[in-house]
Amino acid sequence: MEIEKNDVIECTIDDIGAFGEGITHIGGLTVFIPGALVGEKVSARVVLVKTSLAHAVLIKIISPSPFRVEPPCPYFRQCGGCSLQHLSYDAQLCLKQSIVKNSLKKYAGIDCEVSPVVPSPNVLGYRNKLSLPVLYDKKRGTVCGLFAKKSHRIVDIQDCLLQRAPTFETAKKAFDFACSSGLAGYDEERGKGDLRHIVVRSLGNEISLTYVLNGEKKAFERALEKELQRERPENFSLHINYNTSKSNVILGGKSRLVYGTALTRLDGIEVETHPQAFFQVNDKVREKLYKAALDRVSENINVIDAYSGAGVMSAFFARKAKRVVGIEISAAAVEVANNLAKREHLENLSFVLGDCAEKMGGVLREFSGSDVCIVLDPPRSGCSREVTDAVNDSGAERIIYISCNPSTLARDLALMDNYTSTEIIPFDMFPQTPNVETLVVLSRKKSDGL
Repeated sequence: MEIEKNDVIECTIDDIGAFGEGITHIGGLTVFIPGALVGEKVSARVVLVKTSLAHAVLIKIISPSPFRVEPPCPYFRQCGGCSLQHLSYDAQLCLKQSIVKNSLKKYAGIDCEVSPVVPSPNVLGYRNKLSLPVLYDKKRGTVCGLFAKKSHRIVDIQDCLLQRAPTFETAKKAFDFACSSGLAGYDEERGKGDLRHIVVRSLGNEISLTYVLNGEKKAFERALEKELQRERPENFSLHINYNTSKSNVILGGKSRLVYGTALTRLDGIEVETHPQAFFQVNDKVREKLYKAALDRVSENINVIDAYSGAGVMSAFFARKAKRVVGIEISAAAVEVANNLAKREHLENLSFVLGDCAEKMGGVLREFSGSDVCIVLDPPRSGCSREVTDAVNDSGAERIIYISCNPSTLARDLALMDNYTSTEIIPFDMFPQTPNVETLVVLSRKKSDGL
C-alpha cells in the first residue's frame, strides 16, 4: 500500500517514538502519529511523506488503549513541554524500561536485563526549574510562555502542571514587571529586542530568578534593583544574565547577582543557585539517583567525576571517597563547585576546568587504575570519543555512567568494550515525558586465564 500527502489512513499503532508519537508501518514507510498509543486503531491524515518515513495527524481513535487516560493539562495538545500525559503512569514506567532496553540492543548490541524504572514520588509538580522564552510576535507583541510542539511559536499558558507551585507564579510576576518597565521580547529573526528568557529555580527553600537580557539594559536594571530594595523578599535571589549570541542557547556566559545570597541547602549541603550551575530537575528522584550512585562507590577509593557541573554529586562522593576530582568545562560552574568545597570543608575535593576530552587523560594519570572509580554524567550528546577511549583504557575497576539519553548511552557503552554492564537502572526523572535517566554500573572484564 502506497500513501501520499493528504491521504486518510486507518492503522494500528505498533510502537512509540522518542518523542512519544505513535508509530505504524505502511508500505515500507514508518509513519509517526502524535497522540496515538501502542495497540490503538486510529484514523489519521498524512501531512508529510519522505523516502522512508511519513508524518500524520490524528483524526480519530477507533479502538482506544486500556492505558489511555485523560490528560490533566489544558495545554497538552498545544504545548511541546510534555507528551505522555495521555498514558497511565504505570504504562509510562513500562515504556521507559523498554526504551532503555531497546536502545541498548539497537545501538550497542547489548541484550541484558534492565531493572524496572524507579518511579517518581510526584508525577506532577515535580520540576524545580522553569525556562520561559520571551519573544516578539508581529501580531501579539511581546509574549511569554512555552513553545508549541516542534516550533518556535509561543503558547501563552497561565500555569504548568509539571512545575512546583512557586516557579510559574514567580516567572509571571517577573514577566509583568519587565513589560511594565518597557522591555520588548526578543526578535529571533533580527536579533533585536531586550528580554530573551525568564528562568526560575525552586531549590530547597530558595527561589532563584534569572532575567536573560540581550545585552545591558541599565534603566531596567536600576528599576529592578530599586523594586527589590523596596520589597526585600526573603529566601529569594535574582541574577541578570547577558546573552547577545544569535544561537538558541538560553544563557550567555556572563551573569551578575543583583539581589540575595543565592545559597540554599540541598540534601544536607549548602549549594549556590548560580544560573550556570546544573541541578537535576526532580528533587525526589535526584536523591534516589545520587544515593544509588553513592552506594556503588567503595569507601576510601579515588573518584573522577567527569562532567561534574556545580559539584553537588562530587561533594557527596567526597564524604565517602579518599579523593574526588571533578572535571567541568563551564568556568562559572567550576567557581560554584570550588566555593561549595570550601563551605563544606571538603579538603579531598578539587575541580579541573576544561573539556573532559582534553583533561581526562591527565587526571587519570594521577591515579593507578585499580583504586579509581570513574563517574560519567555527560549532557544528552553523550561522551566524546576521546573520553570513552581514555576510560576504556584506564584500567579503572568500576565505572558509573549516568545518562539522560538512552541512544547516546548505548553508543558510548559499545565503545567501552573493556567493560561489561553489571547493573542498568532507569530512573523516572521526567514524568509525563518520554525522557528517562539511567544509571549503569560497569566492571572491568577479566583477562583470559585470570
